[in-house]
Amino acid sequence: MTRSARRALTLPVALALAAAGAAGVVARAQAQDDDMDEGLEGGAGEPKAVLQRAIDAMGGADALRALTAVAVTFDGGAEAGITERHVLRLEGRQLHYASRDAGGAGFDVVIARGLAFLCDRGPDGKATFVDDLTAEDAREGAYERDMLFMPLLLPSLLADPRAALEHKGKSSQGEAVIKAVVHPVEGNPGATPFLVRLRFDPTSGLLTTAMGTVPCGADQGRKRYLSFQEPKRVGRLVLPHRYADQRAKDVAPREVAVSWALDAAAEPALFQRPTLLDKEGR
Repeated sequence: MTRSARRALTLPVALALAAAGAAGVVARAQAQDDDMDEGLEGGAGEPKAVLQRAIDAMGGADALRALTAVAVTFDGGAEAGITERHVLRLEGRQLHYASRDAGGAGFDVVIARGLAFLCDRGPDGKATFVDDLTAEDAREGAYERDMLFMPLLLPSLLADPRAALEHKGKSSQGEAVIKAVVHPVEGNPGATPFLVRLRFDPTSGLLTTAMGTVPCGADQGRKRYLSFQEPKRVGRLVLPHRYADQRAKDVAPREVAVSWALDAAAEPALFQRPTLLDKEGR
């Protein structure tokens, strides 16, 4: 694919490594990420208690479970004249990513249940081109989606025994560090688990950072540090309003202000593959 939105925090694409290879993927990531535990202090605690505290600090499990869909808009960090909006339907982690220029033209990427495709759209919003994502593109998009929405995935991690939660200790700032394996939802294209380490603020309990080796895409093999900053209340939840995405310690992070819409409109049509018409409208 040739879209330029393959930058940090855009969610263009992603998915699939055969399930048979998933364990190997996680094992390799474990070996690559071991150095992220250097300098951690204190004995291991109870990882579920750390996640539960973060969930409570966000607004509680009931408030999170009541969510049907959310939308995240990048306000200041996108390319000049480009608007980026990510809509996530929590059931099945169905994603609709939209990139639009000042004139309204752009493209969508959808990863939903058995679908993974890209769709170009003209200024009038009509589809002009549709193509399925490659397996590797779909895998990348699923990974980006889960990293971006990691605060909302905490209840899933807490409830999923496959997450293999492990308390690794505390950072020099007192942040608890929890290792977890993020598994895709059943039927979602790009179904490959990935390893992540999560840091939590010692005072508020909120998730501050998701970090680990990028498993796929142009940045594959790089150490990534995605920080969730400036927590503010949005309705019944407390959510980050600034992201800082650093891919390798010698690379400056991309920082962007974000805004949230809870229970955003997420009609089924948003996740359906459009049918193109020929010049005669057939």
